[in-house]
Amino acid sequence: MIFKHYIGIFKDKSDLEIILSDDEVINITGMMGSGKTTLAHKIQKEKNIEFISLDWMFGASLKNRPEYIKNLLVSFKNEYPELKKKKEYYEYADKIYNYLLKNISYPVIYEGRHIYMYMNLDVLKGKIIIKRTSLIHSYKRAFKRDMNNKIKEYKNNEIKINEVLNRLYERIKIPFHDYIIINKYIYKIIQENKEKISE
Repeated sequence: MIFKHYIGIFKDKSDLEIILSDDEVINITGMMGSGKTTLAHKIQKEKNIEFISLDWMFGASLKNRPEYIKNLLVSFKNEYPELKKKKEYYEYADKIYNYLLKNISYPVIYEGRHIYMYMNLDVLKGKIIIKRTSLIHSYKRAFKRDMNNKIKEYKNNEIKINEVLNRLYERIKIPFHDYIIINKYIYKIIQENKEKISE
């Protein structure tokens, strides 16, 4: 039954892996706090290959963004001038992914929620790994990480209290919304790749 592949509310499940093509690309996705980045770094270390967080391309995690990614993003914006006025441009997720594929040597790891949130399945190359950490465990990890960071920034006078409260509201609202979306994504990817998955 297809339901056994879904992400649970309380119980973690092993990662769901599906080979989509022969390309040396590993796509890692999952809810916030599911352990995507941890897994990406583990594979990067084991295989000594390139790792790219899709957050770098969408205006997040700027402190960790390498210089060559900044340059790639500038080139991408030159190709799509309407993006220069935007901070976040999720409707261009497929185009960004294809642009990276053309400009980054294989093998490579791409990691981010953007894969299940904004990208079409038919653009993905290589293998996809979906982290199936439970909703509760993902939520707890993401909430603790993000709120600790925001409180630290507030104590350092880097942000105002309303920004802390806004993040608190987001972290309460987003996980349940994402939980529904990612399970719909799992349903779709299984329907399109039935022959590659052992029941």
